Amino acid sequence: MLFKRIIRGGIDLSQHKEPALSRDIIMLDGIEFKDFDLSEYRDIDTETIYKMIELSKIRDEHTGEFLIDIINRALLKETDRLLLNAVDDDPYTSASYSAMKNLPKYAVLGLNLVGKLLKPKKRRCVINPTLDDEGINSKIPEKIFGLQVKKVNLSYPISPRLDRYYDGQVVSIGACALVNLAKMVVDGDMTKICFVTVAGDAVGYSCNVACKVGTPIKEILNETSPEKYQKLILGSVMSGRAIETTDVGVEETTKSVILLKKYSVRTDLNCIGCSRCVSACPQRLSPYYIYKASKRGHEDKALMQLAKLCTDCGCCSYVCPGKCNPAHYIRLYKRRALLNEKEGGELLETDTNRV
Repeated sequence: MLFKRIIRGGIDLSQHKEPALSRDIIMLDGIEFKDFDLSEYRDIDTETIYKMIELSKIRDEHTGEFLIDIINRALLKETDRLLLNAVDDDPYTSASYSAMKNLPKYAVLGLNLVGKLLKPKKRRCVINPTLDDEGINSKIPEKIFGLQVKKVNLSYPISPRLDRYYDGQVVSIGACALVNLAKMVVDGDMTKICFVTVAGDAVGYSCNVACKVGTPIKEILNETSPEKYQKLILGSVMSGRAIETTDVGVEETTKSVILLKKYSVRTDLNCIGCSRCVSACPQRLSPYYIYKASKRGHEDKALMQLAKLCTDCGCCSYVCPGKCNPAHYIRLYKRRALLNEKEGGELLETDTNRV
């Protein structure tokens, strides 16, 4: 218990997942999910499963890693727990949970297929500790097709710290990735599906949408009756990026499209030295010092090594009372560190579209 308190870190975020959370997924592009019997796929041999995952090039929606890379790394060690990751860290996003809730049989089949390869001691489905502040969230089952569902008692960001939350060797795979894997097995179709939450205070009909990877955002917004918005964010409001056009296509890691009526970030204010960012950082990276070095243009090797460990969660900017947006400067410092390491290159042009 003491260990879990030490690693807690992070911050508590107000959740705004309703009404998208309770609604059924809207299927675009003629996407269909059929019913099937899980027992039909018990006898698939591990060689076939491995080859299918290798050819599919499915990416985990939380990390962006190829599923085959996650499995190859896990095969080198004994797996204590295999997790169906239905956690949605962002305040508005409910894509992973919605995929698990609406397509539980597909999610469990995907986990079972991976389980045949890794042979874990235990399997779990993990979800947010609180899905919404109002308590409206749909009924959460204790089990889905025999798989225990557990609320993870961590603050934002949850997904990057699941391996530290659980003792032992943990393998965590997103619900959307597992649904994709199962659909390929059931339908024999290699088309990859993206699950996207469309939400924000400028959205008339917040919902979760299933579409083919590459579908333009403008086609998704046709289902949501958007109002006039000031900021369109692709991905999380905490760590996503602002975009100017709706012609951009969604990817497997695009868990949400957020439309906000008002949004502004100031980066010209001075740090007051309160150290709140240090307390909030889940990686314990001392954002204050990295922020200072980045803003002043100092290249400190030790701080650059720390910057490379940043997960871009945005906690430091969220809690900053001076609105200095340290996450923005840390991101630039991280890019500078990676360029210096690989090429000895210069810092790239400031990415002004990042949130």
